[in-house]
Order: sequence, then structure tokens, then C-alpha cells
Amino acid sequence: MINKIQNSKFKIQNGLFPKRLTAQLGRNLLFTFYFLLFNASFASLINATPPSRYQVLGYHNSWMNDAWKFLPWQTYTGIVFHHLELESDGNFKSSNGWPLTWAELILEAQTRRKPIIPSIALLDDTKFVTLFTNDLAQRRLLQNTLQTIQASNADAIHLDFEVFSNVPYEAKVNFTRYVAAVRAALNRMSPRKKLYIFSLAIDPADAFDEARLAQYADYLVVQGFDLHWKNSDIAGPTAPIAGWGRRNWGYILERYRALGVPMSKIIMGVPLYGYEWKTETNQLASKAVGDGESIMYALYAGRDRYSGSNISAKERGARFGIRRDTPSQAPYYMYQDDGGWHQGWFEDATSLRAKYNFVKRNRLAGVAMFCIHFDNGELNWVLGEAFR
Repeated sequence: MINKIQNSKFKIQNGLFPKRLTAQLGRNLLFTFYFLLFNASFASLINATPPSRYQVLGYHNSWMNDAWKFLPWQTYTGIVFHHLELESDGNFKSSNGWPLTWAELILEAQTRRKPIIPSIALLDDTKFVTLFTNDLAQRRLLQNTLQTIQASNADAIHLDFEVFSNVPYEAKVNFTRYVAAVRAALNRMSPRKKLYIFSLAIDPADAFDEARLAQYADYLVVQGFDLHWKNSDIAGPTAPIAGWGRRNWGYILERYRALGVPMSKIIMGVPLYGYEWKTETNQLASKAVGDGESIMYALYAGRDRYSGSNISAKERGARFGIRRDTPSQAPYYMYQDDGGWHQGWFEDATSLRAKYNFVKRNRLAGVAMFCIHFDNGELNWVLGEAFR
């Protein structure tokens, strides 16, 4: 293991990672990281928890800092570090400190024999096209992907490429080839290393060959959220299991079945957040007036470290009353002020339990929670109860 880490250091210093990442590699921190990582394997023998037959992943956002220290580790089968941000040239725009800043998280996960899974992300349509129509950039991307795994001896890699507009056929084909190359490289490293690929709920631009991607991936993490989103045309549930036209889990699953993707490879992404919109009326599916605001079930106790939301759905529900949409099983609240009507849609214990039962009923691989602590840990018990 020490040799692998030392080799990773050599590759980092020789330019596969951007220079601003290497600036973090202080001598004392490196020594501590290597020493503890070597010894973590011994501690893991006495801290192991029984594996679940389901995949239960949790996304840890880099801006949530040390929120991971309060994880119910026994509930999760793996933690996804979200994320290393790519540029169109195949290099990282930001590594968000991976791996050295997160040495303590990595070591804690390895001590508990839980995979820590770095996520590589590109969320820009134009940059996606530029990257996957340039051979040099693609070679650089593959090098950086493999280096990301080697730098922390990661058990898996998570690829998060999201495109919502039309792309050239060449870019679609080259993305699939990149995934195939990652799969081949993982097999050479170890047959136990896993490949997770984030996959869109609908893929309106037909930018991805999901059937082929499923052949290379161990799991597709299917987008089960943002079916109504911040700038949605109407207010509604973020992740309905039924109802609401095609914006529901049932339709998404039928789409993947039609593509021939095995249900045993599908992990459904589950939100721990929602949105509040200003609406034209107090009716369901009312037209939204402007963009919505992100809301969390309960604000993380360290919310000064997270600037995404100051709205607690639990508090608003207690104040204005919680209603429930029967088809989607989603809770919501309404209120009227001087500015007009407002609707807030979110997740609670009842709606999450319905989603977990959906996963079991359809014999899917599991769930991926986005994101850890967006509920301040108050809904962990539902997850643990469903997949214990």
C-alpha cells in the first residue's frame, strides 16, 4: 500500500494533477497520511460492520467540511466524495482538497472498511463537447481519473457527467469509450474496484448510451431527484414515485428497463432536500413565479458552513401545516404573504419510506442519498430501518 501511495506522489509531482493540488502536499501531512493509511488496515479488522445486500451510498459535499464526523457509519455501505470538478481540457478546475485535505475522512472510512468513492464531475454542456471531441484532452482525462483512484488507493470511482442539450455523435461515442477505458484500467488494478456512473433520469438530448454504459459500470446511480427543480415551470415534488406525468420514478424505471439495463445495477438517487416556490395560485401544479429556493428537511447544526439554504422544511411544515400528495407520497406546505402564494415540497420519513419500499419492490441495487446531513441526521433512522 505504501508503494502505491509513493507512486501516486511521484505522479502528482510530475503533472497529472494541477499544481495547485501539489501545493497542499506538506511534508508532515504526507508522513501522517501514509503512516495512518498503512495502519488503518489493521484497525479495520476489529471495526468491521456486517455488509448490507443493498448499496446504501451517501454523498458528502466538500463544502460540508467535517459533517462526515457525525455519520451513522453502520447505515452506509459507502461514501461518495462530491466532487472533483473538471475542465474541458481534461484537467481539474478544482480538486476540492482531494485527497490530502480529506485524509482523516479517508482513514476513518478505511478503518471502518467502508469504501470512500471520489466523484469526478463535469456539469457543463459546452465543456463536455469540447472535451469529448479532443483526443489529447481525453487522454489527459483518463490519466487524471486513474490518478484520482491511485492517490488515495480508492476502492471505486464515481463519474458524474451531466448534459441536457444536444451533443455531436462523436462526443457521445467518445464518452462511452472513456468509460470503457476506465473499466479496463480498474480491472487491471484489482477486480474488486468498482465503477459507479451517475445517469440522468430522462436524458432529453440522448447524449448518453445508457445500455452500453451499464455494461461497463458496476452500478448506475440514476437521478431520482430534481424532477421538479429550482427553475421548474411548475411547483411540485422533487422526487415523486408516481403521478406528475413522466416526472416520476415509475417512468424512469420503465425507461431503463426498455433500454435493457439490469435492475440489479440501478441505484436510485434520493434527495434530502426540496424547493420552495412562489406560485400563481394555491392549487397543485400551480405555475411557478420565478426560481425556487432550496430547502432542507432540517438545517445542519453547522449551517454557517453551508450557504445553500436557510429554510427548514420541518419548521415551515410545523408552522403552516403539512399536506401530502397521494400519488407521489410527497409532503408539502403552502402559505400566503404580501408577495402572494408559496409552496414548499420536500421529503420526510413517510415519503422516504415509500421510496425505499419502491427500491425493494423493484429489486434495485439500493439508494444514494443526496446529500448527507441535508436533514441534520434526523431521518437516518428511516434509512437504517429500511436497509438493515
